[in-house]
Amino acid sequence: MKRCAVLALTLSGCFGPIIPAPYVPDPVGAAVIASNANAAPVAVAGTVSACTGDAQCLGPADVIVCDDEWFCAVGHTMTPPSPQTKNQGQFMRVRDGQAIWTSRWYMTRPLVQGEPVQLGQQILFFRGPAPYNAFTGPGSHQDALNGNWTATTVTDLSNLFKNIIVTSNGGSQVMTSDVRVVTGAGSPIQPN
Repeated sequence: MKRCAVLALTLSGCFGPIIPAPYVPDPVGAAVIASNANAAPVAVAGTVSACTGDAQCLGPADVIVCDDEWFCAVGHTMTPPSPQTKNQGQFMRVRDGQAIWTSRWYMTRPLVQGEPVQLGQQILFFRGPAPYNAFTGPGSHQDALNGNWTATTVTDLSNLFKNIIVTSNGGSQVMTSDVRVVTGAGSPIQPN
């Protein structure tokens, strides 16, 4: 015990006090982050992943941006959307470093366990492995940042008892543990 205190004093004395850098939230998600700052961790429907961030490995600065509803990726805000920019924002797409202007940006959160899913609901999902003929979420933060996401609407709930929903983009089946609910958006998701 005494040895730990001496080591801590020595480290502090040699390198100065250890002061964590302040966290600066992404402007697009700032209100959502602030309102949930003291919230307890949320349980997500289905299996629990071992990734950093939320249950689908995304952090508070991760915004999903889309070229169209089929091709979406994680981006980080460079210029926040505003009335002056016609609700478009400039985002740096993480997987390729490309800066894009788009009104197809989505703040999301994982579907909470027990939360009802409704026909016509706008959702996003990760186009990850599909071991049960249904897409599953990312396995790591790196997968989430570099993988493909899709914006779509729910069209069929007949297999909800198996935690599977069907979406409007070609009838893709998605595990409910892979569903992200839209909490803020530049433009509505169009059924495809």
